[in-house]
Amino acid sequence: MNKPELIIQIDDDEINNFINESLFKSKLKNVNVKSFTDPNLAIEFIKNEFASSPISTIVFLDINMPEMSGWELIEELKSHFNIIKEYMTFYIISSSIDSIDKSKSKDHPLVKDFVSKPLSTKSIKEIFGI
Repeated sequence: MNKPELIIQIDDDEINNFINESLFKSKLKNVNVKSFTDPNLAIEFIKNEFASSPISTIVFLDINMPEMSGWELIEELKSHFNIIKEYMTFYIISSSIDSIDKSKSKDHPLVKDFVSKPLSTKSIKEIFGI
């Protein structure tokens, strides 16, 4: 995969976001990372700022968040389906060991893959082909 212009991570765990952002920046020089702990703010950003000038983006999305699940977030974005489908690649990132979550990730048309937490140098290298 080519390096995206933007990485968006949506996870209610601030420490996890900080660690992931450090990993992204150490392995992908000059990458722009936007982190959200509130899925509603992520949706607002995607619908307003991103939709007005879309760029190649990878989204790392936690599925188990208190306000809204990752699956609910994806459903909320369906009104922008063409832009999302063309410019965004979603990776579900979760500590879930539930086979249903993994299966749903494999079957969902917008989700590229399921990645287990925590992200590692190895998983970053596999995802970005570096």
